Amino acid sequence: MLMSSRNKEMMKDKPLVSYCLFTYNQEAYVRESLEAALAQSYSPLEIVVSDDCSSDGTVSVLREVIAAYSGDHHVKFNVNEENLGIGGHVSKVLLELCSGEYFVLVGGDDISSPDHVKLAVDAIQAYSNVYALDFAASIIDEQGAILQADNSPKGAFNYCLEDFISMKKNIPTFAPGRIIRRDLMRKFPPISSSCPTEDSVLVLRSLILGGLRREPMNLIQYRRAHNSVSSPINLKKLSVEGIINQYYADVDSAAATWLIDEGQAKRLRRRIAFEHLKRKMFVQNSGGWFVTVFIKIKFKILKLLYLSGLPIGPQS
Repeated sequence: MLMSSRNKEMMKDKPLVSYCLFTYNQEAYVRESLEAALAQSYSPLEIVVSDDCSSDGTVSVLREVIAAYSGDHHVKFNVNEENLGIGGHVSKVLLELCSGEYFVLVGGDDISSPDHVKLAVDAIQAYSNVYALDFAASIIDEQGAILQADNSPKGAFNYCLEDFISMKKNIPTFAPGRIIRRDLMRKFPPISSSCPTEDSVLVLRSLILGGLRREPMNLIQYRRAHNSVSSPINLKKLSVEGIINQYYADVDSAAATWLIDEGQAKRLRRRIAFEHLKRKMFVQNSGGWFVTVFIKIKFKILKLLYLSGLPIGPQS
């Protein structure tokens, strides 16, 4: 479809945004997710659809929807020849396939509202020190029924690196539909294929570069399926070592490129050592009440040691 001269004029001063739809074995949901991406009101927009070597019919559905699309958005379609895992997949898409100044990250079973990108861009452009901005969602089940109409926080919140190091503030992030600046990938090494998540990695990077913000805007329907990565069962299966090693790599890179000084790097490594022990405790929790109480006591002791400045781990 040819773009009108009026639309071209309106796009002149607006940044190109890459809407990244990550898919993997989501045949039952991906049609609705992709159609919502293609229906975005924002321009200029490139839709980057990338599948991580699905073994079901996901790719066939994607090809069908893309072939039928005749709108103004530019669509890039990638199918990995082998499964890269979340860390490797995100790195490939954001570093090799995206051209935008901002990236909006969406899972292949979630459904964006038509103004998702427009409102996300407006929000992040209002804060020059914010490198990642999280929103709220309606929580839906596998059939699309609403489990929670709105999980918005009570107000908007800004977070900085000191909040993470000092632990004076809890940082309740929410990854679905997040918008990030391209520097969040360009100023750090690629996320390793051994890292099973991009979520907390991008959070730490945004804090290192300047800040993270959470807005109480409901922009997406987040599907809570039994086999999703963020389900309680699957969260326990994530490689703690893969996540922690990525944190250390990012801190080392930030110190080497003078994004942080050596004093900040030392404090961050100690905070990551604390995070390592905390995550290992979570994995060990079998769910029994006695074990849960015991782990809570261990966590409180660990936190006291951390806040007192005493050693808590090999890199602390």
